[in-house]
Amino acid sequence: MFKDALHRPQVVPDYQLEIAARLAAVEDVRGGWHGQGVPSPKSFESELPWLLDELCTELGFCMRPEQRAAFASAPPRNVDAFTAAVFAAEGVDPSNKRLYAQVREKVQRRVGEWMNDPG
Repeated sequence: MFKDALHRPQVVPDYQLEIAARLAAVEDVRGGWHGQGVPSPKSFESELPWLLDELCTELGFCMRPEQRAAFASAPPRNVDAFTAAVFAAEGVDPSNKRLYAQVREKVQRRVGEWMNDPG
């Protein structure tokens, strides 16, 4: 039975495929180019979707669309609170120090400069 589970194809939810397709369509994620020949100004609001996409594709924290909308409408404005909220949204135990540090580093790098208390 265990051997069969290893060979079973993994089902990827549609929202994860959508995120992967959006990332693949962008050559320079950090560049912020919108086709008008000028870079877009960066802000918390413009970087948040990229952060959530990175957390999904690189660390497996793939929130459902309604969870992403909740983060966009009322995001925690502190790096540690944001990191804890990511773990809570996914139902993952934050006691894994290595994983927690990886998520926190991405939050800090992507949106930390716009946080009230960047940590």
